[in-house]
Amino acid sequence: MSAQIYSKLDWEVMKFLNCFYSGAASVVIALVTCGCTAQMLGKKDDTHTTPVIVTPVQHMGKLYSVEDVYVNGHIAGGAGQAGGGGGMSCCVLLPEYWRPGLIANVTWTVKYWGLENIEETKHGIYKSIITLARYKAEVPVERYQDPETLYIHFFSDGRARVVASIYDPFDARHPISQRWDEASLAVVGQRVIDGEKQATPKKTSHE
Repeated sequence: MSAQIYSKLDWEVMKFLNCFYSGAASVVIALVTCGCTAQMLGKKDDTHTTPVIVTPVQHMGKLYSVEDVYVNGHIAGGAGQAGGGGGMSCCVLLPEYWRPGLIANVTWTVKYWGLENIEETKHGIYKSIITLARYKAEVPVERYQDPETLYIHFFSDGRARVVASIYDPFDARHPISQRWDEASLAVVGQRVIDGEKQATPKKTSHE
């Protein structure tokens, strides 16, 4: 299954949703200062950190969704059939300066909507939605200039990449584009069911 290439209309719709949600970013940061617990990515002796929101994005297409995303044990939402990039959750702490070895422990579930019973789902019944797999992976946080929104990109076959960027996924300056080959740098997750290991994790080369 190759990475999904979305139409211009798809991206415009998702960009609108992203703008809608991003307007609440200042509120999210305020919650951190008021006692909202933020998970740290990095070492405990990283004295200079910045709270950032987390946004999942999926590249598998309109028949799939990514749900129950966790980063370092902290719930991080999901990415719907439209591809994601609009939702967000609060918060993780990123070191002020990127360094090698910065890792995000990510878990996520992939669901398939190709057999959806619309009459059921519109009433909140999701028996027709198939859970394909749950994955976990230690994903390197790719090099960043400044600690900004943490985007978790999900690809087919249980692969993931993590980047921090001021630019949303719809911006040409975002570190990960919609090209099919962007998955080649992704970490391959370990498949799990009910918390039990199902396969040996694999990793591709990662800069």
